[in-house]
This record gives sequence, structure tokens and C-alpha cells, in this order.
Amino acid sequence: MNMKTILSRAMPAAFAAMLSLCAQVQDISQVADGGTWKSTVVVTNTTASAATFTLTFNMDTAGGATSPWTPTFLEGDNTTGLSLPAGSTMYLHTPGTAAALTQGWAQLAAPSGVEAYVIYTWTNGNRASDSTALAVTPSNRVLVPFDDTNGLVTAMAVVNPNASAETVSVNFRTSAGVTTGSLGSLPAKGQMAFTFPTQFPDLQNQAGLAEFYTTGTITAITLRANPTGGLTSTVVYPESGSPIIQGSGNSGNVIFGGFGLSDFTQISSTGTTETEQVAGGFSSYTDSAWGTTVTTVGPCNITKLDWSLTGTDPLLATALLDAGQIEISGPNVPTTPLTKTTTPIGPAYGLQFPNGTLQGGTYTLTGAGGTQVDSFSVSGTMPTNFTVTNLSSITSINRSQPLTVNWTGSGFPDVNIIAGSLVTSASGIESVSVSCIVPASPATFSVPTAALAYLDATGGSSLLSSGSFQVSTVAVAVGSSSAVGPALKQLTPGLVGGGSVNYGAFLPSVSYSKAVSIM
Repeated sequence: MNMKTILSRAMPAAFAAMLSLCAQVQDISQVADGGTWKSTVVVTNTTASAATFTLTFNMDTAGGATSPWTPTFLEGDNTTGLSLPAGSTMYLHTPGTAAALTQGWAQLAAPSGVEAYVIYTWTNGNRASDSTALAVTPSNRVLVPFDDTNGLVTAMAVVNPNASAETVSVNFRTSAGVTTGSLGSLPAKGQMAFTFPTQFPDLQNQAGLAEFYTTGTITAITLRANPTGGLTSTVVYPESGSPIIQGSGNSGNVIFGGFGLSDFTQISSTGTTETEQVAGGFSSYTDSAWGTTVTTVGPCNITKLDWSLTGTDPLLATALLDAGQIEISGPNVPTTPLTKTTTPIGPAYGLQFPNGTLQGGTYTLTGAGGTQVDSFSVSGTMPTNFTVTNLSSITSINRSQPLTVNWTGSGFPDVNIIAGSLVTSASGIESVSVSCIVPASPATFSVPTAALAYLDATGGSSLLSSGSFQVSTVAVAVGSSSAVGPALKQLTPGLVGGGSVNYGAFLPSVSYSKAVSIM
């Protein structure tokens, strides 16, 4: 028998043997020690052959990032190349004696048939509670049942085991409908550990199913605490394929896609600043925020909001959705990607140009599609020119007199005149906005006193107060709008989970803004 024949017969058998010994990689999404916690990692060889395994650990640092970690185990700190006889189990106990909590995650590399799980022990006074979580193979999405009713609290850890950052999106289905959210960008080898009420405050006192998903892979574990201090494990379902919770964007939330291309001039006591930029994103608002009451006086919409000194603006978005890479092109602007910035609620997009870049003409915004928003293309026209001819004479707003604004320019159908007041007092914060969208011709408009009367006076006994005045071109006929944004359907791409963006627009504009006193 020649060597070629020997190799042809031996290689398939050798290849099969290699496959049987091929290492699998699984993750334990949370390991904790200290501060009333300890962890026991349990590794079992379910096969009839001896095996060797390695556990590597990553410790939380800040912002979801981690660093390599060598936790202390009572059995010894070495977790590399450990031998495990056939049909046997090894226990590795952290001491749990440190005053401060250290947490992170673990990765198991072992032949097929070597499995692992972790036991968490949490001590609350004289009572100790145990819970467990399996080591799992990473997947592109996980389903997480949750119940935060009647004082229950769901806790979760999500891990990105990959060598590059992953944007993690989430859809929720509850009895109230479907809502969307995001964990933002999770760094390479990163971990986020949180409770549902803290991370997703809109879901307090609700139960349902959450679906976390990404374009790469993630792993996750969940625990549930009850009001008496008890702790138990809950199940996470690793899945593959497209998300199954269909986020229609109109059940429990409203999705608004808003992008502005602006030549913005800010006038202040210290001088004049001009900025040319494109900025925006796909924002998720609660129905209550989108439906905030708007009072109408002629063509003017008045929005009045109040919140406590420790509260937040009720019109803030609850999440920003991932749309992948977005590019802009047009006169004097070759195809250029926008900068994608990670925020606590998701990605925002923007790009600043050197002054003098933007010109009159058509600009196009193109999105490749991301983990939450499908691809899109939308165009808008930048005005040829625009000037507010009496801007320098407007230094204050007298609420008892009409506010007249004059302008010249071309290349835009409407003009938006906005007057606003923001007053902080011991009782809270009040914001009032008067927005009047009027035809560009006849190049003048007087804001009526009936609308200006809603503004608060600046100065006086308030802790802090300010007034603002802005005039902008409007690229398209807006028509109706909400307190949050215009009810336009110019930019309404599909959502990855199903349905589509509810409202959206790409609005090139030239704007002038200045601080004013209000009397």
C-alpha cells in the first residue's frame, strides 16, 4: 500500500477524531464575589473520556468595559488547562469574604460534552439564597420572560463575547403592547448588569417578554428577587434568526425619525457663532410624550411643560434606535458618513461641516440599515439664501405687543418663528414654547399677543430664567405637528422587528437664534 493510499484512508478517521475533541466555547454571563455575594462554578465532564478545560474571566471596569480577571477560588487560582476525568465534576468556590463586590463574566473552552453552570449565593442578614445559571453558547438574540409586578424585580447580565463592540437592541411585549429600547453599544468583551426597573423605568410594575438582539452574538442570564429578600433563577432562551417580537412603533410608543441639515447662526452678547451641520436620529417616545397637549392660536402652537427640580423633561425620548451607517451627499458635500455617537439610550448621528460648505440645492441622506431601523433614502432642499432683516432690533419680547418678524430669501415654502421661556423656581421648572409656522411669502409675520401671553416673564424672583427667539426656514410644508416633532411621513423606513417608523422628516434649514428678555 503506497503512502497516498494510507493518507486517503487515515485522514477521514483522524478528522473525525479531531471533531470529537474540538473545543466548544460557552459563556457564564455573571460571576460575582464579595459584598454579600459568592459564586460556585461547577464543571462536569459528561463523556466517557478524560478532558481538559480552561476558564477565563473578565472583570467589570466602567461603561460596560471589562479587563482580564483572576478571581480567587478556595481550590486554587489556576483555571487554565485543568484536567477532568471521565464522568466527573469539579467545583470552584469563590470565598465571598471581601467587603467590596467584584463582578464580571467567565468563558469556558472545553471539548464537547464538558458543561458548566454557576451557583450564586447571596446573603441577606441571616438568610442565604441560591440561584443558578448555565454556561451557554452565544447567539444573536435571547428571549427573556420578566415579571416586575407585586414587588418582584428582574435582574439581568448581558455579555458581548466578541472582539469588537456590539449594539444591543431590545423589544418588549407586555399587556400594554410592544415597545422598543436599546442597551446602546456594548464594548468588546463587555458586560452590562442591571435591574429592569432601573434600566427600563417605563416597564415598572409590568410583566411580559423581552427580546434582546444584535448583528453579532451575546449571552445573558436573569435572576428574580422577591420583596422578602428571596432570590431565584429565571430562564433565558438563546435563539437565532430575526427578532420575533414585532415592534410596530404605535403600541405603547411612537417612533420619530428626525434629521436636520442646518446653517445655524447663534447671536449672543459675546458675539456671533455660525455652525453648519447635519444631526438627528430615530427616537422612541411614549404615547404620553408624543400626545402632550398643544394649544393653538392661529398658525402658532404653544407647548407648556412643568417638571420638578429633580425630574427630567417629559418630552425626552426613551430610546434612540440603531440605523447602521448613515451618509449624506449633495452640493459641495461628497458622500460622507455621519458620526455615530453612543449615548445611554442609544445611538445619535451627526456631522459638522466647515462654514461655507452648505449651498442651495438638494441633499440626500442614505441609511444602510442597522439592528433596529431598515435602510432608507430621503432628500431635502437647502434654501438658496435667507436673512431676517429686523433681527438686530429684536432684543426683547413684550407680551402685550405683537412680535413682528421680517425676512428675505428663496428656496423654501415656510418659515418657523419660535419664542421660548424657561423658568426655574423653588417649586420646579416650567418651559413654554410658541412655534408659528407661516408661509414664506409675504416675507413678514406678527406673532399675536394671544400666543405670546403664554410665555413666562424672565428675571424677577425666579432662581433662573431665560428667553429665546429663533427664526428658521422650513424645507417642506409641515402642516400638523406634536409637541415633540412634525407629523410628517417623509422619512418612515421599516423597523427590523416589523412595522415602521411612525413619523419622520429630513429638514434642511437656515436658522438664526438669539437670547432675549421677556416682559
